[in-house]
Amino acid sequence: ARQLVRHDTTQTTTGQAHLRNVDRRDCRIRIGRHRPARTHIATFASEEKPPDADLPMVDPVINNISLTTVWVKDIESSKAFYIDVLGFEERDDVQLGDDFRWCTVGHPSQPELHVHLTTPGPPQSPEFSASIERALDEGGTFAIGLDVDDCTATVADLEAKGVVVIQQPEERPYGVEALIRDNTGNWLVLVEQREWTPEQMSDFVGDDPSVLSPMATD
Repeated sequence: ARQLVRHDTTQTTTGQAHLRNVDRRDCRIRIGRHRPARTHIATFASEEKPPDADLPMVDPVINNISLTTVWVKDIESSKAFYIDVLGFEERDDVQLGDDFRWCTVGHPSQPELHVHLTTPGPPQSPEFSASIERALDEGGTFAIGLDVDDCTATVADLEAKGVVVIQQPEERPYGVEALIRDNTGNWLVLVEQREWTPEQMSDFVGDDPSVLSPMATD
């Protein structure tokens, strides 16, 4: 009978490769002409040696960041802000019971990254939810960082749409940076990036890291 097996590079005393059964649910099989790149899988008679048995076993790895959460006060209005004002697109929007709504948005250039917009509440504890609500009311929570081609022009466009600007575009060792608020009051940092070195950052900051803070002008 044919079975799905994985080749383990651990050698037995006879020098033969050790083969063990694997659950089909644990295997990702890529359809096509190429062998799976991350997991060494083959289907063959149990007494046969797989054609690629001499290749090393490669452990699965983390591919990328796929989800981040932004706490908001109202999901519907925040969804509209991120889509209509910032140019994001809707991804998921599902009501799960009476107390939880799963809503994600994302930038068109990053289909793999979802931004989860959620309000404090169940399934979090009342104590945790209350702490998030206090932080949102204080207006000092950070949401996400955004990469822009022209920081000055982008901020001018957003300001014309009514977006609150915490910090106008300023020169930094790593580029031109500005800070805005979303409709909840979260900080969003916009950076027109350029190459920089730790030495440049050290010279810029000196002994006072507060030079990077917008709080003095907020």
